[in-house]
Amino acid sequence: GNSPIIQYPSFYKVPYCEYDLAGGFQGGPLEVVKAKTVDIEVPAFTEIVIEGYIQPHYLEAEGPWGEAFGVVCPQRMNPVIEITAVTYRNNPVYHAFMSSGVPGTASSTRAAVKPFWVYNTLKRSGVPEVYDIYLPEAATGSQILIVSIKKQWAFHPRHVMYAVWGSKNNYDAKFILVTDSDVNIRDSFELTRAIFMRVEPSQDVVMLREGGSHAVDPNAVTEETTAKMGIDATMPYQYDLSLPADEYFEKVSSSWNDYGISPLS
Repeated sequence: GNSPIIQYPSFYKVPYCEYDLAGGFQGGPLEVVKAKTVDIEVPAFTEIVIEGYIQPHYLEAEGPWGEAFGVVCPQRMNPVIEITAVTYRNNPVYHAFMSSGVPGTASSTRAAVKPFWVYNTLKRSGVPEVYDIYLPEAATGSQILIVSIKKQWAFHPRHVMYAVWGSKNNYDAKFILVTDSDVNIRDSFELTRAIFMRVEPSQDVVMLREGGSHAVDPNAVTEETTAKMGIDATMPYQYDLSLPADEYFEKVSSSWNDYGISPLS
């Protein structure tokens, strides 16, 4: 039962303290209190706190239940928490994110938060000039990823694709579309035009036969793998340099001493 200041950082998969992120969201330190039975601090305004211990090697069957894709997930073996205390405010409010078909709380939250995961992945992978990132909620905010870039070299769009598919947090994106920065990636008309005008299917479509999948993807080949498609919808990148004619270079060189600039070595 926390406010969005806590809920949203809990969805970020970044190597930072979630409380630090929450403090950044609210513009100041997060107020916390010590838990009763475990050596952990918890947000002071939490409605309900469940404390306990998770044994690393003890698993029990969990599920099946409805999931974010609108399908029922298989039963799995998962860790168990041994409860040591439950504390709560007077008349506590129980708040939950419901996993269901789209649209829903799970898909809307994922669509809002996951662009930051993707940006963090691309930045840490050294991908430059990322202009915008969009994950449509209709694809659960995870399965279709659209990225616009200021293209720097021919392989730049594929650098985006492979960085995402090779990451721990964003590997489940089934379709990745990369466009130039002049395309509004939230406008279906502009996206369609970019695909029509800038994609040559035999050259600009990347297919991976196997890649990491979302655990409840109904079309996954196995529970862990599915095929991937990447579409490079950017303008062709030419390596030809646009330079003045040689006569202009020669004119500058012969007149260099007249410019008041130190001599050329």
